[in-house]
Amino acid sequence: MPLLGAFPTGTAWGRINDDNLNEIPADPNYKNSLVSLQYRDEPTLTPAFLSAAASMYALVRQVYPNTLSYTNFSDVYRHPSSIPELRNYMQTTNPDMLMFDNYPDFSFAPSSRFNWYSTLQQYRTLGIAGIDGTGDMPIPYGLYLNLFRPTFGSALPSESFVRLQQFSGWAFGYTMASAFVYNNPYPGSSQGDCAMLGNLR
Repeated sequence: MPLLGAFPTGTAWGRINDDNLNEIPADPNYKNSLVSLQYRDEPTLTPAFLSAAASMYALVRQVYPNTLSYTNFSDVYRHPSSIPELRNYMQTTNPDMLMFDNYPDFSFAPSSRFNWYSTLQQYRTLGIAGIDGTGDMPIPYGLYLNLFRPTFGSALPSESFVRLQQFSGWAFGYTMASAFVYNNPYPGSSQGDCAMLGNLR
């Protein structure tokens, strides 16, 4: 957030936020260019979460009408048995977009590749069906890209791997792809300061 003022007025930006909107600047030059707000990351779909998410999405629509609000889900929701849970989440909370982070590995081995493509298709199907499941009002769907390294010494993803993820997303109809890197990873750990990078189509 301290760096936001260094960007030209009108620069599109997004952020992850948990339970309040206090850190988002009131300056309309930046408030009106907030394009996405992620509410929590990889939550469990408990009744308490569904209630909190519904309230947050409604608040974001009121305060930031130009902003897409959503929650990111981990790859545990790729299993077909979880599809009804996600449908219930959509109908209960009314998100603006679906988002997930099932990462293919850098080698893109067949098992990783097929699992990832399956997840792409499942979230695509949910997004096209829309909140009520009829397909009359589809919602956008997005994905996180696997570009991060837990340490500076870890292997880098190849350029072809980076491109393949993005172009696969576009081929499946995804309209948002977001990447993150650890700009200050802790040695031997996947925890660190996180810098978000993303693009919206």
